[in-house]
Amino acid sequence: MPWTAVYRLISRQAQDIDPRVLLQNEICAQSGIDLRESSEGVFHAGFPGEGTALVRFLSTTPLTEGWRTKRILKREISNGKPLSASNWLAMYLEMATRIIEVSTSEGTDAARNASGILRTSLRTSFGGLWQIEGEGFTNEAGAFILLSNPNGISGKRLVATLREDVWVEYTLDANNPTYLRRFADGVPPRTGNK
Repeated sequence: MPWTAVYRLISRQAQDIDPRVLLQNEICAQSGIDLRESSEGVFHAGFPGEGTALVRFLSTTPLTEGWRTKRILKREISNGKPLSASNWLAMYLEMATRIIEVSTSEGTDAARNASGILRTSLRTSFGGLWQIEGEGFTNEAGAFILLSNPNGISGKRLVATLREDVWVEYTLDANNPTYLRRFADGVPPRTGNK
């Protein structure tokens, strides 16, 4: 099975529950997700009208135990741009209590939609922000605030730049090198790119 994406939900909520249990018992019942464990740690997630995705929980580590993952995230944050987001994320990570790592199969549009529904359900239940391996970090509202590899993304992305302790959201055309450079410098667009 080609696992195409690794997502890390970084949460500050102090819930002492395994997300797999929460997912099976509560999230599935509320959203209509049909989640079945097909092999150890691999779940088949069926979504009404959206298709299916395979989901693998890599770890559900309280950060007291997840020092290695935390160290990896700190390194990625310290190398990221813009600097304002890097600093904000470093402080956020210090207050985080849990990291939930999920890998999904996203080979089709239906699987991508299903994976998105699953990630939204987890973030709604646990709060927090996402780190998407190879892409970057979001804020708690879901806008990208730090890109790990700006040259590796394309298309339009919802992003946010921190200005005077407030996230300014806008759509970034990642195909435009000038916009990417301005985002990396922490400068929102001057005109109608919002």
